[in-house]
Amino acid sequence: MSVKYRQSATRRYAVLRGAIYGGVASVVGYLVTLGLVAVTESGDVTDYLLEGAGWVYFNAQFASLELSLGPSPDLEIGVESYNIVTGDTPSQVAAGIDSPAILYHLVPVLVFFAAGFLLVYHVGAHSFKEGALYGGSLALGAIVFAVAGSIVFSVDVSTFSLSPATDEGVIFAGILFPAIFGSIGGASSLLVGAEESSEFANL
Repeated sequence: MSVKYRQSATRRYAVLRGAIYGGVASVVGYLVTLGLVAVTESGDVTDYLLEGAGWVYFNAQFASLELSLGPSPDLEIGVESYNIVTGDTPSQVAAGIDSPAILYHLVPVLVFFAAGFLLVYHVGAHSFKEGALYGGSLALGAIVFAVAGSIVFSVDVSTFSLSPATDEGVIFAGILFPAIFGSIGGASSLLVGAEESSEFANL
């Protein structure tokens, strides 16, 4: 088996693991957000706790919600963008968060950083570029969660419907956040590995 073939197989394995890590990280990020919402929030956000936590999780990654107003969900008279975390809400809705917004922004940042770090720490990488590439592969799993979330976290009632915007969810929660912070985490893992090797060499 050639060195080139082994390297290619290793990269495919790392990217596959990255997709799994990305999906798991998205679920963990949602569950952490769910816990924070349940403990720290009150009012409109907790009326639909499971969906509301999803709204907050997407909004924390700057993916807007779509608020459709009308006499019925099937007969819309307007669609407005809606963000609970940043406070960019339409005049018809007073929902918001009680906790500092930075608390929710940090959740996806930390979970994707940690996932990228752990991925590269376990599969290994030969360069910072390769570590960042493996960490960025978290997006392959996160994008599945983003698409599913736009459906699962949707609420339809008599006069309005509210759900994460699919396009922004895919771009921000499915690609940008996991790719950027997963890459940073993956590259950072090599720094830790280099320090451990240096300490071992000095023994």
